[in-house]
Amino acid sequence: MNRNLPALVKALSANGLKDAAQAIMTTDTFPKMAIRRERINGEQITIAGMAKGAGMIAPQMATMLSFVADRCGDLSGSVAQIHKRGGR
Repeated sequence: MNRNLPALVKALSANGLKDAAQAIMTTDTFPKMAIRRERINGEQITIAGMAKGAGMIAPQMATMLSFVADRCGDLSGSVAQIHKRGGR
């Protein structure tokens, strides 16, 4: 795995989230993703996520796979602010 990291890093792009969300689609009709950039305590952070339906368990109950990634430094003391702003 380590020997492939340089090639993977080189392949990163601004469309990576959309590409990844589309890659995990099976019967989904559209990719489900979100990205949020925010400045907290003077630091620029990015939080991105994607999800897909994984299957029906019963008529009123389904499962979902979701993935969250972030690009931020030490967030100690800032988690409450992130949650507070997340709904906007």
